[in-house]
Amino acid sequence: MRGPSSWPTLSFDGDHHGRGAPRLQDRDQEKVELVAWLVDIGGWSVYRVAHDVVGWSSDLDEDKDRDRAKKQAGRDVAAGRESLRERGVLPWAAFDGDLPDHWWTTSDWLEALVRWQHEGAAAAVRQAVLAPGRAAAAAIDRIAA
Repeated sequence: MRGPSSWPTLSFDGDHHGRGAPRLQDRDQEKVELVAWLVDIGGWSVYRVAHDVVGWSSDLDEDKDRDRAKKQAGRDVAAGRESLRERGVLPWAAFDGDLPDHWWTTSDWLEALVRWQHEGAAAAVRQAVLAPGRAAAAAIDRIAA
């Protein structure tokens, strides 16, 4: 199974914030996106992410360590959702905030899916129309040189 980086995306013309310290999703994008995917699509709990991904030790201060791991897991999930939404990855790009229950049955999801399909078809048509012209122009340039 492939992760969220290989999921369909909507086009996005935004810029990175470009100031201050890097955001969590900019420092460890792959991890936070995976964690968001595990919770939203894979059905994992934040507790399971805290235990299996963030991890906590079994030292004398286990309760404090567990609380730290759960807070970090929550931050990772939020950062992953934001990163996926910003990059236009479906289904996150179809919704503001968290994915609603049964998101795959909502009109927002259907509209985003139709938009993605339309963008893909438009790109394929552009490629089919423009590619031969570019090849011809390159051939003419080679002949003229």
